[in-house]
Amino acid sequence: FEQLDRERQPDVERARRERPRDADWLVAQAGGARGGWDWSLYRPFVRLALEHALPIVAANLSRADATRVVREGYGAAFDAPTRAALGLDAVPGALLAAHEREVDVGHCGAMPAAMLAPMARAQLARDAALALAIAPHASRGVVLLTGNGHARTDIGVPRWLPPELRAVPRSNGLLEGAGDAGIPAA
Repeated sequence: FEQLDRERQPDVERARRERPRDADWLVAQAGGARGGWDWSLYRPFVRLALEHALPIVAANLSRADATRVVREGYGAAFDAPTRAALGLDAVPGALLAAHEREVDVGHCGAMPAAMLAPMARAQLARDAALALAIAPHASRGVVLLTGNGHARTDIGVPRWLPPELRAVPRSNGLLEGAGDAGIPAA
């Protein structure tokens, strides 16, 4: 779940021990305090995972960690061996540029130019954190509930998976808004 910050995994496990089939309890203990998520959209997935005793992985890089990446670089959220394994210390220029464009578009062109690269690094770090969280579950099959940008197979989470897993991901979108001209047909 992108909706659960990675440091909340102990809260997820504790909530499951305390009330094993209570999605509302898990959300309240592990995700409810953080604003910005409409849990009515994600609670059914939590409930489904609990009903079938599936792993629930708190996968997202927290806002605080992402802010530190903006200010200090990838070392603020990842140790040296992890950065080396992921290739974060040598991100291809085209990948960074693609994320800069996405940040710029996502902020309606109002983001100061000097902030595009740091903000893009935060998005790349989020994608990498999400990939690290799901990779251990890939052999069994995994579903990542995440936003459109993270789900992109060209520049999103799949790009950060180990090479043997990169060809496997499929991204499925659940889109709302009938006839919304802003949603690309692809």
